[in-house]
Amino acid sequence: MVINKILIYLVLILTFNCQSLAKADDIRDFQIEGISIGDSLIDYFTKKEINKEKKYRIKYPNSNKFTAITFIEYSKFKIYDSVQANVKTNDKNYIIYSISGINYFKNKIDDCKKQKNLIYNELKDLFPAASIVNKTTKHAYDKSGKSTIHSSLFDMEDGSVVRVECYDWSKKMFNKNDLDDQLVVSILSEDFSYFLSNEAYE
Repeated sequence: MVINKILIYLVLILTFNCQSLAKADDIRDFQIEGISIGDSLIDYFTKKEINKEKKYRIKYPNSNKFTAITFIEYSKFKIYDSVQANVKTNDKNYIIYSISGINYFKNKIDDCKKQKNLIYNELKDLFPAASIVNKTTKHAYDKSGKSTIHSSLFDMEDGSVVRVECYDWSKKMFNKNDLDDQLVVSILSEDFSYFLSNEAYE
């Protein structure tokens, strides 16, 4: 698995596990690996660990306002293979504006979809007032158009967003770039959701 490339593809599009969910009044009450929007990375990782992941820091092509930092296969993770957080680029407090959990499914997209459906049904019950969009889109990186993203987006009244997605790479992309199919669950604050839609890309 080519980790560096996978991380780039993830942030270009931007999982809740059913075990992670509990009823709450605020999106900040929901967690991925115990981490919530508005928390500081310093509360969960040492500065040494944060600095170690510099090679996995990714900035956005049209703005350096936010930086994505990915933590890969830490023993402290109980549900996900990797966790990705977006923080403001120059924030020494590392306040979290979005948090994602990532699980890899080596060429097993049907297993990914089954897990996505379980999470989707849980989210529907938890967010009855959310506006839900289900869509399948072609992945921009695969010029053949054979790689797809199966997405469910829960738009909240406060502007925050919860996303659960399966990345289905084509056989060619899997063989050429060693890309695993992925389940991604993300919590996006209102600020970061706006940034992705209006500032991050040209």
